[in-house]
Amino acid sequence: MTPRYGIAEWFGRPFERLSVKDRQKLARCALAHEPAPSCPFQRGRPPCNKRGGVCSIKQGTKPPVITCPKRFDEGNLLPEWLAEIAGFPDVFIAPEVPFMRSPTTGSTNIKRLRSFS
Repeated sequence: MTPRYGIAEWFGRPFERLSVKDRQKLARCALAHEPAPSCPFQRGRPPCNKRGGVCSIKQGTKPPVITCPKRFDEGNLLPEWLAEIAGFPDVFIAPEVPFMRSPTTGSTNIKRLRSFS
C-alpha cells in the first residue's frame, strides 16, 4: 500500500514536533473557532489567511511538498529561483497592477465599456 500524504507544516510549524495541546489549538484555528496565528513566511507576519493552515505535506519519509503559495514568499524563494533559471543577475518584484478599476473610485464595478471598433 502506498503511504498517504500527511501534514508536514501546519501554520508554519513542523507538524511532527507539535504537542497534542498545540495540535488541538491549531485545529481550532483551522476550523475558524480561534484566530489564525501569524504566518512566518510572509513579510510583516500577518495572520495566515488560507483555509486549513497547511503549508506543506509529505508522503512517508519523502521530503515535504509545498502546498501554500505564501510559502514561496520566504526569502524571495520563487523569484530568486526563476531569475536563476532565466539567467537574470538581479531580481525585482513588481506589485500587482490594478486592472479594470475606476480611476476615480477604485471600484471594479464597471458598467459600460467603450467600443473601439
